[in-house]
Amino acid sequence: RWQALKSGNLSPVMRQEIGFKEKYFVGQAFKYPEIEQLKTKILIYSENHGYPFGTVKLDSVQFIDNEIVANLNYQPGPKMVFDTLIIKGNARIKPSFLERYLKIKRGQDFSQAKVEEANRLLKQLPYLTVTRKPAVNFDSERAFVNLFIDKNRANQADGILGIQPNEARTLTGQNNQLLLTGELNLALKNLFGSGKNFRTRWQRLQVNSQLLDLEFENPVLFQSNFDFKVNFTLLRQDSSFVNNEFQFTLFYNLPNSGKL
Repeated sequence: RWQALKSGNLSPVMRQEIGFKEKYFVGQAFKYPEIEQLKTKILIYSENHGYPFGTVKLDSVQFIDNEIVANLNYQPGPKMVFDTLIIKGNARIKPSFLERYLKIKRGQDFSQAKVEEANRLLKQLPYLTVTRKPAVNFDSERAFVNLFIDKNRANQADGILGIQPNEARTLTGQNNQLLLTGELNLALKNLFGSGKNFRTRWQRLQVNSQLLDLEFENPVLFQSNFDFKVNFTLLRQDSSFVNNEFQFTLFYNLPNSGKL
């Protein structure tokens, strides 16, 4: 049985984050899987706070009348910080946008959780194809994250244009008796490699009716957790009915990939 498992050189912050308290082990049966689970929690905390090469072991182990006394000995290893995002593939996207979107910025403490999260976040972008999970190279206390991404054809453009007589101008005797009609749908993803999106829909099938719908989306506004989207809609049925609608939407990106 445990007589005592002491925290050793674990910092108070680490003990709190992993939920370790010495009193939990006093007088309890010794179970090796519990020790492995505790060591795993310590190493996960370590690799997500700048120390991916940390090690932990039991130290100063003593056996006293069938009871065990031991200390936790944690060695963090060298501290690592993020450096450059390296794009491996033919994707055309600005690394500065990916840094903001993935929250992996140069100079920040290395976090394995952020590297694993990057794989999921990249798959949410319709204009990218993830060919492999991200990989990390460590060099001189710096972490270089390799992103294996190719461009994906996500832009859409279709429509039809026609010309018909302008009945209104014909009746008034004015010139220019032709009217442009038709429908256009355009969706552009990842404008200029910045992650911005633009969509427009234009429709004019009758002389006195017209629909115009515009949408612009800018993710990771000002390097924050916010995205914003602007919509403008113009609907005209005739000279007596015109409806304009402007909408501004602000999204907050939640840690679990949801949006508020």
